Amino acid sequence: MAGFIYFKEHEIVFNNSQFRNTITFASKVARKMATESEMEYVEKMENNVENYWPGMSLDIETDFPELNEKKFWTKIFYETAREVFERKIGVQDYFFWQTQRIYQLYGTGNVFEKSVKEIEPKWIPNIRDFSEFNEWTKKRNEE
Repeated sequence: MAGFIYFKEHEIVFNNSQFRNTITFASKVARKMATESEMEYVEKMENNVENYWPGMSLDIETDFPELNEKKFWTKIFYETAREVFERKIGVQDYFFWQTQRIYQLYGTGNVFEKSVKEIEPKWIPNIRDFSEFNEWTKKRNEE
């Protein structure tokens, strides 16, 4: 049975184990990055894991109605993908799961970002990948 995280026609598909692990990883990263006011978003997401049932899906439009919550999870899913890439989260004894999980996490961040950009088309998440890209581009253009 599969679960989805989706916004309108955009979706990321998970099997049951992938869904639970993806949300669990994102919650761990969110706990490290959340401000005091954002902790309610983390607790809400962790509640989803605690009440998980096979085939569960998250509809960003209805399950995450607040714009700031969508922005928060956009950043968290992107940053969690980075944490997997840097081998800071997850089981490090095996590699086979990492590429798929990075795809799912980054893709979920992308779906959340689409939900934000429907309201704020010019919004850009403040994440390490974008910051590093901008820094690299600046150096490259100075050469």
